[in-house]
Amino acid sequence: MSGGNFEKDFCYRELFTEEDKKVFYRLRYREYVLKRKWELPNPERLERDEYEEFSRSFGWFMNKNGLLVAVARLIDGRLTTLPVKNYMTTNGIFFENSLEISRFIVRKKSVRGYGPFFWNTRLFYNLYCFG
Repeated sequence: MSGGNFEKDFCYRELFTEEDKKVFYRLRYREYVLKRKWELPNPERLERDEYEEFSRSFGWFMNKNGLLVAVARLIDGRLTTLPVKNYMTTNGIFFENSLEISRFIVRKKSVRGYGPFFWNTRLFYNLYCFG
């Protein structure tokens, strides 16, 4: 896939359906609970938190097989206090009209040939266009 064409090889969309969201929550569970141990295990094996109702979730899929290769969510600062506010001083920054990108995961094996800088740039650009 080296030298591939991002727009030709991948598509992205907002994750609206409950089934889409469950796939997102399961991927988050593997990453944040099992792998990184940042969150506690739960019997549902889904990673969710109090920001879900204030968020929009997005997925990036391979066009050739529909495989979900990256996910992220945007938390709307107009609807809730953003989590980042708990970890930094504001120095006059107004978070109320901001969006926070969180739960950003890229399946590295699925996107070989697209460097991390390229991926991050394209994903954040797509999120910016939605936000």
